[in-house]
Amino acid sequence: GVFAWRGRAGTILPERPITLDSQSVQFVPPDQRFYGGGPNSVRGYGRNGLGPQVYVTDSTMVNGALVVRSAPTGGTATLVLNTELRFATPLFPDRMRVALFADVGQVWERGGRVTGVRVTPGVGLRFATLLGPVRVDAAYNGYAAEPGPLYFQNSSDNSLTLIPDVTYQPGRPPTFWRRIVVQFAVGQAF
Repeated sequence: GVFAWRGRAGTILPERPITLDSQSVQFVPPDQRFYGGGPNSVRGYGRNGLGPQVYVTDSTMVNGALVVRSAPTGGTATLVLNTELRFATPLFPDRMRVALFADVGQVWERGGRVTGVRVTPGVGLRFATLLGPVRVDAAYNGYAAEPGPLYFQNSSDNSLTLIPDVTYQPGRPPTFWRRIVVQFAVGQAF
Protein backbone atom coordinates (compact mmCIF):
# COMPACT_ATOMS: atom_id res chain seq x y z
CA GLY A 1 0.00 0.00 0.00
CA VAL A 2 0.90 3.67 -0.31
CA PHE A 3 0.39 6.32 2.36
CA ALA A 4 0.08 9.84 0.92
CA TRP A 5 -0.48 13.15 2.65
CA ARG A 6 -0.59 16.85 1.83
CA GLY A 7 -0.96 20.06 3.80
CA ARG A 8 -1.82 23.52 2.51
CA ALA A 9 -2.34 26.76 4.40
CA GLY A 10 -2.55 30.35 3.33
CA THR A 11 -3.65 33.83 4.18
CA ILE A 12 -4.32 36.92 2.11
CA LEU A 13 -3.08 40.26 3.37
CA PRO A 14 -4.79 43.06 1.41
CA GLU A 15 -2.20 45.62 0.35
CA ARG A 16 -4.33 48.72 0.35
CA PRO A 17 -7.85 49.55 1.46
CA ILE A 18 -10.56 50.87 -0.87
CA THR A 19 -13.18 53.45 0.05
CA LEU A 20 -16.88 52.57 -0.21
CA ASP A 21 -19.53 55.04 1.00
CA SER A 22 -16.76 57.01 2.73
CA GLN A 23 -15.73 53.94 4.74
CA SER A 24 -12.32 52.35 4.28
CA VAL A 25 -12.50 48.58 3.78
CA GLN A 26 -9.98 45.95 2.84
CA PHE A 27 -11.46 44.20 -0.19
CA VAL A 28 -10.22 41.02 -1.83
CA PRO A 29 -11.91 40.28 -5.20
CA PRO A 30 -13.81 36.95 -5.39
CA ASP A 31 -11.41 35.44 -7.92
CA GLN A 32 -8.45 36.01 -5.58
CA ARG A 33 -10.04 34.50 -2.45
CA PHE A 34 -9.55 31.00 -1.01
CA TYR A 35 -12.24 28.38 -1.55
CA GLY A 36 -12.41 24.84 -0.17
CA GLY A 37 -14.26 21.65 -0.90
CA GLY A 38 -14.36 19.41 -3.94
CA PRO A 39 -12.56 16.35 -5.29
CA ASN A 40 -9.05 17.81 -4.75
CA SER A 41 -9.68 19.54 -1.41
CA VAL A 42 -11.95 18.54 1.49
CA ARG A 43 -13.97 15.79 -0.22
CA GLY A 44 -16.84 15.88 2.28
CA TYR A 45 -17.94 19.17 0.68
CA GLY A 46 -19.03 19.97 -2.86
CA ARG A 47 -16.81 22.25 -4.94
CA ASN A 48 -16.27 25.53 -3.03
CA GLY A 49 -18.84 24.47 -0.40
CA LEU A 50 -16.49 24.73 2.60
CA GLY A 51 -16.30 28.03 4.46
CA PRO A 52 -18.26 31.29 4.44
CA GLN A 53 -21.61 31.31 2.63
CA VAL A 54 -24.38 33.78 1.86
CA TYR A 55 -27.96 32.63 1.41
CA VAL A 56 -30.60 33.88 -1.03
CA THR A 57 -34.38 33.37 -1.02
CA ASP A 58 -37.21 34.61 -3.18
CA SER A 59 -39.77 33.57 -0.51
CA THR A 60 -40.81 30.47 -2.48
CA MET A 61 -42.21 27.77 -0.23
CA VAL A 62 -41.93 24.04 -1.03
CA ASN A 63 -43.65 21.55 1.29
CA GLY A 64 -43.98 24.26 3.93
CA ALA A 65 -40.27 25.15 3.93
CA LEU A 66 -38.59 28.28 2.62
CA VAL A 67 -36.43 27.65 -0.49
CA VAL A 68 -32.95 29.02 0.17
CA ARG A 69 -29.93 28.81 -2.14
CA SER A 70 -26.37 29.16 -0.91
CA ALA A 71 -23.40 30.85 -2.56
CA PRO A 72 -19.80 30.57 -1.34
CA THR A 73 -18.03 33.86 -0.68
CA GLY A 74 -14.56 32.41 -0.13
CA GLY A 75 -12.24 33.59 2.58
CA THR A 76 -8.91 35.20 3.29
CA ALA A 77 -7.38 32.30 5.25
CA THR A 78 -7.39 28.55 4.66
CA LEU A 79 -6.07 25.29 6.04
CA VAL A 80 -6.40 21.91 4.28
CA LEU A 81 -4.78 18.61 5.35
CA ASN A 82 -5.32 15.40 3.39
CA THR A 83 -4.23 11.84 4.22
CA GLU A 84 -4.86 8.77 2.12
CA LEU A 85 -3.97 5.09 2.30
CA ARG A 86 -4.07 3.48 -1.17
CA PHE A 87 -3.86 -0.26 -1.74
CA ALA A 88 -4.52 -2.76 -4.54
CA THR A 89 -7.74 -4.73 -4.58
CA PRO A 90 -7.75 -8.55 -4.75
CA LEU A 91 -9.94 -8.24 -7.86
CA PHE A 92 -8.01 -6.67 -10.78
CA PRO A 93 -4.98 -5.62 -8.66
CA ASP A 94 -3.26 -3.96 -11.66
CA ARG A 95 -6.33 -1.92 -12.68
CA MET A 96 -8.18 -1.03 -9.45
CA ARG A 97 -7.17 0.40 -6.07
CA VAL A 98 -9.05 1.27 -2.89
CA ALA A 99 -8.31 4.39 -0.85
CA LEU A 100 -9.18 5.19 2.75
CA PHE A 101 -8.86 8.91 3.46
CA ALA A 102 -9.47 11.70 5.93
CA ASP A 103 -9.60 15.35 4.90
CA VAL A 104 -9.37 18.19 7.41
CA GLY A 105 -9.87 21.83 6.56
CA GLN A 106 -11.62 25.16 6.77
CA VAL A 107 -11.81 28.53 5.01
CA TRP A 108 -12.16 31.68 7.13
CA GLU A 109 -12.59 35.40 6.71
CA ARG A 110 -9.70 36.96 8.67
CA GLY A 111 -11.09 39.20 11.37
CA GLY A 112 -14.52 37.56 11.07
CA ARG A 113 -16.29 34.73 12.81
CA VAL A 114 -13.90 31.80 13.32
CA THR A 115 -15.35 28.30 13.00
CA GLY A 116 -13.63 25.03 13.73
CA VAL A 117 -11.94 22.83 11.18
CA ARG A 118 -14.04 20.15 9.53
CA VAL A 119 -13.01 16.47 9.36
CA THR A 120 -14.51 14.33 6.60
CA PRO A 121 -13.39 10.66 6.40
CA GLY A 122 -14.16 8.48 3.42
CA VAL A 123 -13.39 5.68 1.05
CA GLY A 124 -12.70 5.67 -2.67
CA LEU A 125 -12.01 3.52 -5.72
CA ARG A 126 -9.29 4.25 -8.31
CA PHE A 127 -9.46 2.75 -11.79
CA ALA A 128 -6.44 2.76 -14.11
CA THR A 129 -7.47 3.99 -17.59
CA LEU A 130 -5.68 5.33 -20.66
CA LEU A 131 -6.46 8.87 -19.38
CA GLY A 132 -4.90 8.15 -16.01
CA PRO A 133 -6.58 7.20 -12.75
CA VAL A 134 -10.32 7.79 -12.63
CA ARG A 135 -11.62 7.96 -9.09
CA VAL A 136 -14.85 7.86 -7.16
CA ASP A 137 -14.73 9.04 -3.54
CA ALA A 138 -17.48 8.92 -0.92
CA ALA A 139 -16.90 11.09 2.15
CA TYR A 140 -18.98 11.49 5.30
CA ASN A 141 -19.88 15.06 6.29
CA GLY A 142 -21.81 15.26 9.56
CA TYR A 143 -21.73 19.07 9.81
CA ALA A 144 -24.41 21.65 9.14
CA ALA A 145 -23.43 24.27 6.55
CA GLU A 146 -21.88 27.50 7.85
CA PRO A 147 -24.36 30.15 8.99
CA GLY A 148 -24.46 33.36 6.98
CA PRO A 149 -26.44 36.43 6.01
CA LEU A 150 -29.79 36.00 4.23
CA TYR A 151 -30.70 38.05 1.17
CA PHE A 152 -34.08 38.48 -0.52
CA GLN A 153 -34.05 38.31 -4.32
CA ASN A 154 -36.74 40.39 -6.02
CA SER A 155 -38.05 38.26 -8.90
CA SER A 156 -39.06 41.26 -11.03
CA ASP A 157 -35.61 42.91 -11.29
CA ASN A 158 -33.34 40.24 -9.66
CA SER A 159 -32.07 42.79 -7.12
CA LEU A 160 -30.75 41.53 -3.78
CA THR A 161 -31.65 43.08 -0.43
CA LEU A 162 -30.01 42.05 2.84
CA ILE A 163 -32.56 40.95 5.43
CA PRO A 164 -31.27 42.85 8.49
CA ASP A 165 -30.44 41.08 11.75
CA VAL A 166 -30.96 37.61 10.26
CA THR A 167 -28.31 34.93 10.21
CA TYR A 168 -29.48 31.86 8.32
CA GLN A 169 -28.36 28.53 9.82
CA PRO A 170 -29.03 25.51 7.62
CA GLY A 171 -29.74 22.29 9.44
CA ARG A 172 -27.56 19.22 9.43
CA PRO A 173 -28.61 16.64 6.80
CA PRO A 174 -31.26 14.48 8.52
CA THR A 175 -30.05 10.98 7.59
CA PHE A 176 -26.73 9.15 7.26
CA TRP A 177 -27.09 8.75 3.48
CA ARG A 178 -27.70 12.47 2.95
CA ARG A 179 -24.43 13.18 4.76
CA ILE A 180 -22.45 11.19 2.18
CA VAL A 181 -20.84 13.33 -0.53
CA VAL A 182 -19.75 11.53 -3.71
CA GLN A 183 -16.98 13.02 -5.88
CA PHE A 184 -15.88 11.91 -9.38
CA ALA A 185 -12.53 13.02 -10.82
CA VAL A 186 -9.66 12.12 -13.14
CA GLY A 187 -6.17 11.96 -11.59
CA GLN A 188 -4.99 11.42 -8.04
CA ALA A 189 -6.53 13.62 -5.34
CA PHE A 190 -3.03 14.97 -4.59
